[in-house]
Amino acid sequence: MKIAKSAIQAAFAEILQEHDIALADIPNIDLYMDQIMSLFNQELQDRKRNADDKIMTKTMINNYSKEGLLKPIKGKKYSKDHIILLLFIFALKQTLSLQDIKKLITAEKEEMMDGTNYHHAYLAKTYTAYLAGKKEQKEQLANLQSQILTEETEQNLLLTVLQYCAVSSYFQKAAQNLIDTYANPQE
Repeated sequence: MKIAKSAIQAAFAEILQEHDIALADIPNIDLYMDQIMSLFNQELQDRKRNADDKIMTKTMINNYSKEGLLKPIKGKKYSKDHIILLLFIFALKQTLSLQDIKKLITAEKEEMMDGTNYHHAYLAKTYTAYLAGKKEQKEQLANLQSQILTEETEQNLLLTVLQYCAVSSYFQKAAQNLIDTYANPQE
């Protein structure tokens, strides 16, 4: 299928405009699960592939808790640190398996935890650096996009999608290798 270069560029530009939840936009008060779901589903709605998709559900949050990715909550409310960790999980699950995410979070527990509480400074600093890095990466991806869009790829939808998936696969494999090397509790 032939596809115009301008259509590919427009689709890519739309993705680069995705909204993130800034650290300052996360409430400083504890939230109930329904409030967290509203926050994620409203603020990250541009991540939905289909209009009826949900970004975050009760089942997801409960599963993350059961897997030990979140520390237990107090009084049915989630802290700002829980929300930051849920944002990390949301970002990671786009590429990694739940098992890989669990290995990574387990390996980072010392840095993330201050006794039985989350180490807020570490989580906040990491989240802020993540958002700053994402902003820089978006600029670099625009350059990569122009390299992928050759005369051949703009004439072939399958080839264009394959090229995008190849780039994604390289970074996914690099992330998996880091987890296998540095966050593997069996070794």
